[in-house]
Amino acid sequence: MNNSKIIIHLIPHEGIGGVERAASTMNIFSKNGVDFCVNTIFPNNVNKKWWVLWNPFFYIVTIFKILKSNPKILIVSLWKSCIVGLFIKLINPKTKLILFLHLPRYIHFIDKYLTIITAFFSNQTWADSQETLNNRLPKGLKSKIKIISFVCEDNLLKIENKKVSPTFIFWGRIHKQKKLSNALYFFSEIYNANKDAKFIIIGPDCGDLNSIQNLVLNLKLSSAVHFKGPLNFDNIKILADNASFYLQTSEIEGMALSVVEAMQLGLVPIVTPVGEIKNYCINGFNAIIINNNKNAIDNVRLLLSNVEDYNKFRYNAISSWNNKISYKDDVFNKCLELLNK
Repeated sequence: MNNSKIIIHLIPHEGIGGVERAASTMNIFSKNGVDFCVNTIFPNNVNKKWWVLWNPFFYIVTIFKILKSNPKILIVSLWKSCIVGLFIKLINPKTKLILFLHLPRYIHFIDKYLTIITAFFSNQTWADSQETLNNRLPKGLKSKIKIISFVCEDNLLKIENKKVSPTFIFWGRIHKQKKLSNALYFFSEIYNANKDAKFIIIGPDCGDLNSIQNLVLNLKLSSAVHFKGPLNFDNIKILADNASFYLQTSEIEGMALSVVEAMQLGLVPIVTPVGEIKNYCINGFNAIIINNNKNAIDNVRLLLSNVEDYNKFRYNAISSWNNKISYKDDVFNKCLELLNK
C-alpha cells in the first residue's frame, strides 16, 4: 500500500515563464515518502481567450481531480489557481493550502481580492523574493510569508574566460510587461555603431509579438533581430552559449528567474532595476543597469572593447548564484516543515 504524502502545485497552464519553469522542476519528484506533482487548470491546446479562461468547466474538473488525489498540501500560483484553492479548502479543510506570490504588485482588482482572501485561508504564504514580500498583502497577513529560493539550477558551468561579442539574448513571454520595445531601441543604438550586433528573442507570443515585429521593421533591424519562438531550457542554453549579454527591459518583475538563469550561464545582464532585480544586479559589478540609455550603452561599449573587464563582470555574475540553496530543496524543506507541524 502506498502511504506517500502527495503535494500538488497548481498553476493555470504550462508555459516558459518563471512561475511555470520553477514549478516544472518539481513535477513528478519524490523524496522521503513525499510525492510532488504539478497540475494545470487548462490543457495546453486550449484557446486562451478570456471567455475560455472563465469557463467554469475547467475549474470544476480541476477541483474534482485534486479532491480525488487528496493531497496533503496544495500550492496555488497566480489568481486563477486561487479560485480552485479556495474551493478545495472549503470542501476539505484538512488540506494544507499554500499561496505562492510571484509579483510585487497586483495586476487587477480580481487578482487583489482573490489573493487577499486566499492568503487569509492559507496555512502559509510564499513569495519569490523580498521585493514581492514587501509589496503584497496587508500587514496583518505578512507574518506567515516565507521567501522561496528561485535558483532552479545548480551551478551551471565552471567559471572561465570567454570572448565578448555584440550578441544579445532574451527569453521570456513576449508581453507588454516585458517592454521589449525598449530593448529594441536600446539594441538599435548598439547596432547602428556595430553591424555585427545580433539580438536573439526567445519566447511565446503573449499579445505583443506583432507590435514588436513591426518595430523591428521600422528600426531596420530585420537582419539583426532573430525570433526563435518558445524553446525548452536545454535549447536556450545552446543559444546562450554564443551570446555575451542578456537584455531585459521589463517594467515589472518579481524575482525574474530568466535573469538569474542568464547570470548562471555567464551572460552579463543589461536590465531595468525593477522588482528583486535591483537587489542582485549591481551596476558596474555583475550587471549593467539601465537608468538612462546613454550611460548603459556607453558601459556596454566599454565591455565590448575590453575582454578583461567583460570577464570580470561575467565572473561576478556567475559567482552571485554559486552554492545557493536550490528551488527544489527549498520547496521540499518548507513543505516537510509544514507537514510535520
